[in-house]
Amino acid sequence: MKLIPSLLLLTAYLSGCVSKPAPKIVVVPGSARSEALKSTSGIRYSERIAEYRFGRYIDPADRSTMHEAHPVYRIERPAKWDTRPNNGGARFAVTRESAVQPVVSNDAAIAEFNKQKAATRAFTEQAESLNQRLSGLAQAMNETRRVTQQGPRIEKEIDALKSRLSAIEAQKAPVPPVAKVNQAAEENW
Repeated sequence: MKLIPSLLLLTAYLSGCVSKPAPKIVVVPGSARSEALKSTSGIRYSERIAEYRFGRYIDPADRSTMHEAHPVYRIERPAKWDTRPNNGGARFAVTRESAVQPVVSNDAAIAEFNKQKAATRAFTEQAESLNQRLSGLAQAMNETRRVTQQGPRIEKEIDALKSRLSAIEAQKAPVPPVAKVNQAAEENW
């Protein structure tokens, strides 16, 4: 019995000798701190925030609450990295201001605008007339469907009426032929 505890003690002592040595801590001298970037253009796109202004409105979740007019800000596009290749060291960023092209108001542009406006108006009128024609066709198709569905029922009714008519004619007693009156007797009259 004393053998088991002594074996356990010996095993614990030997396992302690086999433990790993403590790791060495190596101190690496730090590099010089880099300068803070003055501009992130060409490296990162900034986020785009839009402001929406609402007038008074009733809260749809709680009909007893009314909101006064106030602006609501929404992030339209979050900030993200510019991953385009850097050509020849030239850095540039597309900002909201540089992406918007100024409106050119010359005669050619105005003429093209008016031409597109007229084409859009003509297209809208054609679409409206086509919708009217399609609604008329839909009504005619519904009427045709209704008449087609009534056809077999009407045929059954006509067949029933014909059979009733022939039954009535069969039940009718034959009329005896009228005796011909002697013409001579008629003349004497």
